[in-house]
Amino acid sequence: MRTADDAAALRERLRAASRVAVIGGDFAALKLTATATEIGVLTTVIEVAPVPMARVLGDEVDKWFRRLHEHHGVVMVCVWGGSPRAATVLVRSTSSRRPVASRSVPTS
Repeated sequence: MRTADDAAALRERLRAASRVAVIGGDFAALKLTATATEIGVLTTVIEVAPVPMARVLGDEVDKWFRRLHEHHGVVMVCVWGGSPRAATVLVRSTSSRRPVASRSVPTS
């Protein structure tokens, strides 16, 4: 998005959707997530780190942002791993805040 017109067009497309997946957990992605959730779209964030914005902010702030979005009904799917051949996928329930699924998956 580069202009207000881009933002307005995106908002209209979001209003027509019932679900959306946002790839990435940076500031722009989480702003999009907040906007989609605010207008009633079921939203899932898929991030390749244990928490959103893990490379930008400290652990405590990252976790705070994650809890904030989960509190508003966003599903966070974080994928991370030590090798390029496998990753751990963690899906958290928005109601219990505890992992409901965790497994290693191939990445290649």
